[in-house]
Amino acid sequence: MLRTTILALSAWLTFFSGHIEPSSLALSNARARTPDTRLLIVSGINKQPAQARIRDAVVMLLKVQFGEKLNLAPDHIIVLVDDDSSVSGRFAPATTAGLRRTLQILAAQIRPSDRFIFYYTGQANVVAGKLRFNVRGPDFTHVELAEMINRIKCSEKLIILDCPGAGLATEALAGHGRIVICAARGDQPYSTSFSMYFVPALLNAENDTDGDGLVSLLEAFQRTAVQVDEFFISHQLLCTEVPLLEDDGDGVPSQQPWQWLTEGGDGRVASSFFLSNSTPLSRAFQHFISFLLTTFWRSEYRESTPEGAVPRSPKRNALTSPADTDAQTNPPRRTTPPPENRPPKIPPENRSFRTMLRSVPSSRVCRTRSPMNICA
Repeated sequence: MLRTTILALSAWLTFFSGHIEPSSLALSNARARTPDTRLLIVSGINKQPAQARIRDAVVMLLKVQFGEKLNLAPDHIIVLVDDDSSVSGRFAPATTAGLRRTLQILAAQIRPSDRFIFYYTGQANVVAGKLRFNVRGPDFTHVELAEMINRIKCSEKLIILDCPGAGLATEALAGHGRIVICAARGDQPYSTSFSMYFVPALLNAENDTDGDGLVSLLEAFQRTAVQVDEFFISHQLLCTEVPLLEDDGDGVPSQQPWQWLTEGGDGRVASSFFLSNSTPLSRAFQHFISFLLTTFWRSEYRESTPEGAVPRSPKRNALTSPADTDAQTNPPRRTTPPPENRPPKIPPENRSFRTMLRSVPSSRVCRTRSPMNICA
């Protein structure tokens, strides 16, 4: 039944992607034709069925969206998925050896004027100070991934890691001409929901806050950060994932890169990086996909999250802001640990982070607003 649902979704996306107004595609092609883009999507192991369904839907969305919106040729999109995936029969298996071979081929094919997009969605864990991406067979670390990607010589690289602990890989992957997006800090080991909001955000014309007719990578990231935070607040959960973006090459990511106009730092490059155009169909398309993915995700939490459990307070590090640390101090002692990769609920006496939200100043400029405030 699940396999049928995902395949039906794929057919639906393919059908409607061919019925977008030609004038809108002409705008997209005119702006996206200059750099020749190569896309590699890797979907790792997912232990929970609900998460696996979400990842499979995200993979199909990414393939259709990038293929149609950026006018990519079929051989410019490579997808690697786990053998247990409901769409495994359509793509190559996601293994460390397969990833290494694929990146070697891409390194030989990609030209200096091209751009390369790497998108990982799945599970990961930190072992001995290294982020290990969980795929069938031996895992690969963020250090190995950086070495493989460094062999690709091109003008622009976009690296998106939708997995726990992704922030740990930022320093190794950062560099000139690169944008690194992470779904969580290095000290956040719980499953992430980043793609569930990010992929639809790229399609939603309402996220075009500067009115240029296109949704930039930064605008989609900002909207995603807002929605992730709203989810934890509405479900009274301790926030266990903070999206990060790094694009100035210093290896230190920002939680609020849209403030680059006033504070400098990360965000400038992402503000002029586009992955899709605004089309008349995108609003209905975004609402449908958001509903589908959110339904899967919320259903999983309702069934699996215990009452009153909280995680241990994370250690302070370079990727932990004072506000995040203060929000997670002095948690009540728990008697049973939370299930693996599940953000626990906050008891009423430990909701100090919600008080912090009320103190965040708002602004009428969407770029400079906190992710804890909704963009008008």
